[in-house]
Amino acid sequence: MEGFIFLLSIIGIGIVILWAKCNDKVPPDGETTGLLAMGTPRHEQKPNPSPRRQSR
Repeated sequence: MEGFIFLLSIIGIGIVILWAKCNDKVPPDGETTGLLAMGTPRHEQKPNPSPRRQSR
């Protein structure tokens, strides 16, 4: 069982190293790709709320 966990950790380290090599030259505000891609905030405009009726 310890060998299996060690194998998984080696695979995980390999994935991180490959991702770092692919995205090394991406600017800090650029988009990354792959399994470990960072999400980018999408600035979507929210629709204006419907006008409320005025009470008398």
